[in-house]
Amino acid sequence: MRAKRRAYSSRNWKITTPKNVVSLFWQLTHEQKDRFDRVLDMGAGDGRFARGGHYQNYVGIEIDPRKSAKLKLQKVSYSHGCVFEHKKDNYSACIGNPPYLRHNEISDQWRTTIQSRFSRKLGLKLDGRSNLYVYFLSLGLQKTSFDGIVSVLIPYEWAFIPSARPIRDYIDSNRWSVFIYRLAYPVFDDALTTVSISIINKSDLEGGWRYFDVDRKGKIVEVPSFTDDGKPALGYEERGKVWGMRGLSPGKKRIFTLSEGERIARGLTKRDVRPCVTSLRELPKPLKVLDRQNFNKHFVLKNKKCWLLRTDRILTEALTRYVRSIPKEQRSNWTCLNQKPWYKYKAHPSPKLLMSSAFKKSGPRILLNSIKAVAVGSVIGIHSHSDVSMSVIHKKLRVFDFNSPIVSREQGLKKIAVKQLNAALNHLVKSDNGK
Repeated sequence: MRAKRRAYSSRNWKITTPKNVVSLFWQLTHEQKDRFDRVLDMGAGDGRFARGGHYQNYVGIEIDPRKSAKLKLQKVSYSHGCVFEHKKDNYSACIGNPPYLRHNEISDQWRTTIQSRFSRKLGLKLDGRSNLYVYFLSLGLQKTSFDGIVSVLIPYEWAFIPSARPIRDYIDSNRWSVFIYRLAYPVFDDALTTVSISIINKSDLEGGWRYFDVDRKGKIVEVPSFTDDGKPALGYEERGKVWGMRGLSPGKKRIFTLSEGERIARGLTKRDVRPCVTSLRELPKPLKVLDRQNFNKHFVLKNKKCWLLRTDRILTEALTRYVRSIPKEQRSNWTCLNQKPWYKYKAHPSPKLLMSSAFKKSGPRILLNSIKAVAVGSVIGIHSHSDVSMSVIHKKLRVFDFNSPIVSREQGLKKIAVKQLNAALNHLVKSDNGK
């Protein structure tokens, strides 16, 4: 597997865990067991998880050669390599802060190999859309002894998203107990992720899932479920007559989307671009329609990113000069590296409605898209068949309660997944056939 290490080491994904979180991690982990014989840290970083825990032996493995640990403890072993190649098993605890790469940032070959491995060794068939941390969680289940503990710092979403359902079902089938502590404050400065300390105790065969909220001061409160009010979360459904589509990801936003000033400075005309929306955050709440007048007022004149390069078709001379001027290091992201040529993205249709995927108590902003702007990035586009009245759907969406069934992230921020939006849309269309 040496050549496949690029599956999760091609970019600097490792974010340093704050020391206070490491301390809390061990506090909660040792509530399950006072002391461990052998501990495997599955992504050791600088080795900070080696400090604070009570154990006889600690093995830390880190894939990134740029990271090192200065540990002068006889009971600690630290080395560089791929933890998925590590041969030893039967650890009393597998711990750590694994990487959070999305499924489309993992090589297909590596994913297929690892999925086959867990299917063979555990009888666990993972979803191909799983984030990389799910593979590390599965590795922890494989490497721990029959009465061991897996304790990891992973996104809270693993408790409810569909792509993690196979591992949740696998845990339930073994009747292991799960304790999930949601850290209700920002943990990592550069990651919009609600972090949890999630603990799976194989020795506790009572089974079941318990959920806790932890505030910045360390106060821990048990809650009835992973939702804020204990009510069922909004489900995940496939497309119906009206459906949501994730915003276009053409590559790096700073390259593919321009403000009016940037467009003019680059010598590009309106033939080289088309209207786009990368964020609805700063729009006035009463605004209902994005027409040409509002687009000019709130995007063009305010010099917001509002023009999408038309690199999905034959380039003009001006646009050719622009793409040739982009340094290679600025376009060395996953999307550009997997497009041929690097700038030619697959075009998205213009949605009939635009909706923000992240929101707070006031709910998401939803606009009729009369200017036919392209949804980009975190903006969700809503599409439909021709026989559905989108003005009616728009009105119903604006009063739909997205707060109760959507799980809060840090600082009260909520984020709706596309398939959750599909569930809401299917319900609205079914209620009166969209009329």
